[in-house]
Amino acid sequence: MKRNHILTIGLSLFFTATQLQAKVYHVKINGTGDGSSWETACGTLDDAIDKAAIGDEIWIAAGTYKPTKLIKNRAKNSRHFLLKDGVSFYGGFEGTETDKAQRKMKDSGKAWEYVNETILSGDDDGVEDKWVRTETPENPFIYGWEVEKNVVLGTEGNANHLLFNKVELTAPVTIDGLTLKGANAMDYKSICVGGAIYALGNVTITTCQFIENSCYFKADGDRYANGSAIYLVGKGNAQIKDCYFYRTYAHAPSSQAKGGAVYAENVNISNCDFTECVSLDFGGALFNVKGNVNNCTFKDCYARQGGAVVSDGIMRNNKIYTCRGVFGGGIYNSGVAINNIVANCFADYTLLGEDKGGQGGGVYNVGTFVGGLVYNCTSFLGGGIFNEGGKIINCTVQNNSLRKGTDNENIAFKDGKEDPTKVINTLGNGIDIKANFVKPTEFKGCTLDEKLMKEVFEADWNLKYKSEFIDKGEAITIENYDKDVLGNKRVMGKGIDFGAIESNPETAGITQNVNNVANAQTNYYTINGQYIGNKRPSQAGIYIAKTTNNQQTIKVCKVIVR
Repeated sequence: MKRNHILTIGLSLFFTATQLQAKVYHVKINGTGDGSSWETACGTLDDAIDKAAIGDEIWIAAGTYKPTKLIKNRAKNSRHFLLKDGVSFYGGFEGTETDKAQRKMKDSGKAWEYVNETILSGDDDGVEDKWVRTETPENPFIYGWEVEKNVVLGTEGNANHLLFNKVELTAPVTIDGLTLKGANAMDYKSICVGGAIYALGNVTITTCQFIENSCYFKADGDRYANGSAIYLVGKGNAQIKDCYFYRTYAHAPSSQAKGGAVYAENVNISNCDFTECVSLDFGGALFNVKGNVNNCTFKDCYARQGGAVVSDGIMRNNKIYTCRGVFGGGIYNSGVAINNIVANCFADYTLLGEDKGGQGGGVYNVGTFVGGLVYNCTSFLGGGIFNEGGKIINCTVQNNSLRKGTDNENIAFKDGKEDPTKVINTLGNGIDIKANFVKPTEFKGCTLDEKLMKEVFEADWNLKYKSEFIDKGEAITIENYDKDVLGNKRVMGKGIDFGAIESNPETAGITQNVNNVANAQTNYYTINGQYIGNKRPSQAGIYIAKTTNNQQTIKVCKVIVR
């Protein structure tokens, strides 16, 4: 033990000393220098990577950079940029900045949208990639991508990886401000997972965009195609935050694909958006192993199991809309899920016949599902939630539907019987209780009709003033559960309410729209207008807070942090 302790201290001192001597290497298109400044910038990213050592940073100016080095000499598509131990990558520069905070952000308020876009592109074969969403004719419930020879059109010759190192990284690495697009990890000899980023270790990935990445395990065997954009196995302090994932595809016909966009072990994931992400097997957008997923949004994703997410970790304050699957149209939960909204999702498979089909239009629950709002979803069994031995606590599960029939259309159980010890303080099956809500949807099940979808997003599932379910819940004790799905105190009256939203006696009768609150985002800026993030600053000073909802400004105010 003493020897290990001394070794730990030694490594810590080594990294600290290294950081004090850290260098910044600059990269620009057509640069010809040694990288020591923007005026003498390196012309290629590989040149800067070769020069950099532990603790150094690489600042990359706007432009498109394509990998040329091979992981395997005989695998022509195994082109990549080396993810070097302890070397961090920063994009979004114009090429004049002296501080990372000087990078300019777009007016959209999105943390990943830089005025000067730095792109690492795997689409380097001269063939146009064509990402066309399609429903498979043999099974119209597989909502995938149009493919040829099992790959998305035009991607067969793309580079396998963008940032890659199969060896565990022992020093911290940050990847920030990059757009990573067009990777297709399909050569199993050079690892067919993590097309945009493949990393083992404490890597922090922030304010990046991942566009049109894929992975495909084409050989026979027991290997997988996991995380078409990111494959990250953390070692205690790995993070993915403030990132955007769009159009991803993971599949492995002879084995399994896990995580259409991200496969993560022991990683904290927060404030990310996932749109149109597909895995043909598990986790359309995300396969979360023992990690934390907070404040993320998932839309239009598909996987057979867990249309948006498969998780055995902790999920909190996420929103899942219009996703599809067979087992859990939105979430397959075997961990703990707290205060998640799942709406307009679907899980079914009609080819199983009239007497079989999908389970859990919104959620397939094996773990603990707390404070969730699950509504207007559809399945064969359990239009809202299908429960396999898990617990459902303080949830609102309403206006869900079945392919046929109405029995247990909100919540269904594997053994066919509801266990009162497993479903607590939940508004689910039973008599029609629609009159208790402020503004519920007027129809059941999921929809593709734009007018009805608007109704889904404008629904208000607050309990009406003097509802019979206010203060009538059973007292519960759940770790870190002191707020409801809207962020209100969980108990504000004489006792806990039934359902996902706590009624506030002081504001009874005032409408509070669930999705307006869920979609609102506050971004913070310096007094000079420099974007600094979407979390309240901790350093003393004066800041500007801008709150937007669907890109419309709701409020702008001055914030003083003392």
